[in-house]
Amino acid sequence: AIERNGEIKYVVRKPLSSLSASDIENIADDSVKSIVKNAIKENGMKALSGDIYMNEEKGILIRKVRCFVPSIKSPLHIRKQRDISEKDYKRTFHVATDGNYCMAIYEGIIKGKTKRTYEIVNMLEAAAYYKKSANLKEFYPIAPETKNGLKYRCMVRTGTQIILLQDDKEQIDIKNTASLSKRLYHVAVMEGDGRLTLRHNQEAREAKLLSSEKKAGGYKETDEYRAQIRISLSHFHALVEGYDFKINALGEVELIKDTVDSSE
Repeated sequence: AIERNGEIKYVVRKPLSSLSASDIENIADDSVKSIVKNAIKENGMKALSGDIYMNEEKGILIRKVRCFVPSIKSPLHIRKQRDISEKDYKRTFHVATDGNYCMAIYEGIIKGKTKRTYEIVNMLEAAAYYKKSANLKEFYPIAPETKNGLKYRCMVRTGTQIILLQDDKEQIDIKNTASLSKRLYHVAVMEGDGRLTLRHNQEAREAKLLSSEKKAGGYKETDEYRAQIRISLSHFHALVEGYDFKINALGEVELIKDTVDSSE
């Protein structure tokens, strides 16, 4: 972690020879960036495999550079002192987790309106949980039962299937396969701020090809096909696999809770 203009940013140290074209603009030190860019201007990217000097007269080579990692906003701060420093942010290891393990969703009625909040459990926390809970005497919930006065409703993970609704009161006919097909998505991404990216269950294209089709906003029956939907919890009107419904071996939807009209 380094501080720039009062803001804490995160960098990773990389060998000069391993830099890609996109890394160059993310070099943290402006002087080093200028020298590297000039070398590339003269000799192309192959310059990175040769000698680039910070100070040629003194024989000081640039071997590694620190590059900003814009995608890292909120890493885990492992409370283990790394070195002695008067700056608190330099006393810990900063770990970028490989995604989130699950999201617990909490729900309740406040002043006549449905309110929701969430609790993210990252991979490191989940690993610690399962390691500790292997001893049944110390078993405890992976997420709290209540949060901010709201009760635990369900938990979603990557791959959890979702049947989208227009609003919390909508009742649907689970025998209407055409309608279900339009509404059936699965959780593709869980973001740290509580937003979810849902991908349509019939979508077979690679995720990188769908980035331009990540449309925000809640589901509407009149919507045209949406390959991906990015929603906040305020727009989370849905039935959740394992809590509200299950899908049997024949691919048929079966209700678990009496939350929708099965038209039977």
